[in-house]
Amino acid sequence: MKMKLLFAICLLCFYLGQGQYVSVDTAFENELIAQGIDSEGVSDGRILLSDALSTTSLNLSGSVNLVNNPPGLGLLNINGIEFFTNLEILRIEGNNIIDLDLTQNTLLRELRAWNNDMETLLINGLVNLQTVGLNFNSLTNVDFSSNSAIQELDITDNNLTTISMGNKANLGKLTLSNNPNISALNISGVD
Repeated sequence: MKMKLLFAICLLCFYLGQGQYVSVDTAFENELIAQGIDSEGVSDGRILLSDALSTTSLNLSGSVNLVNNPPGLGLLNINGIEFFTNLEILRIEGNNIIDLDLTQNTLLRELRAWNNDMETLLINGLVNLQTVGLNFNSLTNVDFSSNSAIQELDITDNNLTTISMGNKANLGKLTLSNNPNISALNISGVD
């Protein structure tokens, strides 16, 4: 009986000592390994949740030059980013990300996502978001109505037709150049 109890306690300790894993895109994980964020350092399509939660800033841009086309890392997606719930700064310039859902990254303050061919961006509910750079994408509609803290917004060179802004009392800079199809822009609360 004592042996069974001891075995059960050891098994429980082993189980509790194991980290909780979350699934991520393999190319995304390889960059997390290169940056020392994936503490296991093994490309297996998963990382420890604790590694994701301890990350507040993430640069997935490669070496960015300032001439129109930064050479990024070639990422097609960053599936698994939703587990980085303490992320405050995200830079993903010069990749090939088409769809991006950041709705779980509620602490995000800065997003730089230039040159991605992005068609869909979900950022509703990100009330801390202050700086957004979305230049040179393929966005047609964007909704910033629930992002009340935005101070700087640059969405030049997209295919925008409509932009929903809502109350933007903090907005200091809005750049929309080279969006020839804009038919509606609604901004309230700007002094």
